[in-house]
Amino acid sequence: MERLTVEAIEDPHGLRAFIRFPEILYRDDPCWVAPLRRNERARLFRARWDREVVGRVAVIVDRWHLERWKDGAEFFGFFEAIADDPVAGSIFEAARGWLRARGLAILRGPFNPSTNDVCGLLTDGFQYPPRIMMPYNPSYYPTLLERAGLRPVRELLSYELDVPPALPEAISRVANAASGRGVRVRSLVPSRLSAEAEAFRSIYNAAWSKNWGFVPMSESEAA
Repeated sequence: MERLTVEAIEDPHGLRAFIRFPEILYRDDPCWVAPLRRNERARLFRARWDREVVGRVAVIVDRWHLERWKDGAEFFGFFEAIADDPVAGSIFEAARGWLRARGLAILRGPFNPSTNDVCGLLTDGFQYPPRIMMPYNPSYYPTLLERAGLRPVRELLSYELDVPPALPEAISRVANAASGRGVRVRSLVPSRLSAEAEAFRSIYNAAWSKNWGFVPMSESEAA
């Protein structure tokens, strides 16, 4: 009889299995796009039926979020699992236990690993491949997460627009008015990349500062 276990990842072999699991889960899905592999600071868990990996999750402690919002919330991300309620339930129970041991009361996600990256759960439009910074997941995920005790807290919307050959006249009028007030649009200067990244970070943080759950992008993230 197969035995389900959930374990923290403590070694390079476990990390490799964590990273490679989506390649197995999505191997027959023509819409899935493999993410770039990179290191993330998080607590990683994986679920196994005996030796076969069947799920994974990262529990993410964002101290900047706690300082800014003071809501006792921490995040989960990089979640993947087969269509099996006990597997998902066991994964999230392990994640909740890890957070409770640190005095945190709310588990929120998916954030991969923050609002400055891919976040949210796809609930409609599964026939389309994901765009840059948009989540993609199997259609059974919303039900799987709700059965594991999670519930929706915010609705994120994305739109697909046809770009016309020429922009509407109204946009030109707004652009001309802004230009008259000293606003200019220019291309990024590669030879000044560090300064350009800092200018981007300053504008980005100011524009998003009032958004729900937002945590300012750090200098290292921008770099």
